[in-house]
Amino acid sequence: MPGDGQVMHTFSASFLRATSLQADSQCPSSINAHLGARLVHISFTQRFTKHSEIMYQPNLVAMLIAGLIPMVVGSIWYGPLFGEMWMNLVGRTEEEFRASIRPIKMYVVTFIMSLILAFVLAHILEAFTDAYALTGLFAGVQVAFWMWLGFVLTIGYQAVAFEDKKLRLFGLNMAYNLVSLVAMGALLGVWR
Repeated sequence: MPGDGQVMHTFSASFLRATSLQADSQCPSSINAHLGARLVHISFTQRFTKHSEIMYQPNLVAMLIAGLIPMVVGSIWYGPLFGEMWMNLVGRTEEEFRASIRPIKMYVVTFIMSLILAFVLAHILEAFTDAYALTGLFAGVQVAFWMWLGFVLTIGYQAVAFEDKKLRLFGLNMAYNLVSLVAMGALLGVWR
């Protein structure tokens, strides 16, 4: 059985033969159509071959460390930086908070969710790199920002609109998400 590259080559060669038969060398528009078909062939063949033969494998160590970033940022954000404000906004005291701690729910599940986020971010960053040929810190920060703006912020606002959550709490949480996601993106952009 031929490999993907051979199948693609056979398909594209057949496609070009079919378009070549239709091209009339006396008609300029026919020549343009013929050249356009060749350009489509080259572009499509390069993209198809590149992505079908190589499956992106993210750096697992970088993903594990990126998965820890939201927990580290969260412990600082909701601790010494904005802990008191956050507790006031959610209407709880420190004693109530400490009494309701469930370590598995709070830390294990949160870490798993962060790993999923790191995995998805790494793959979107790889697609961004393929599309725009940007790599490194700037690429990671840019992808993280657009993910935050397009998905986290917009979906997060639904809690304000439909669950009557406080706008200040929403702002505090979204700023935390932005800082965490940008830090993850920066790490994954640099450490591939």
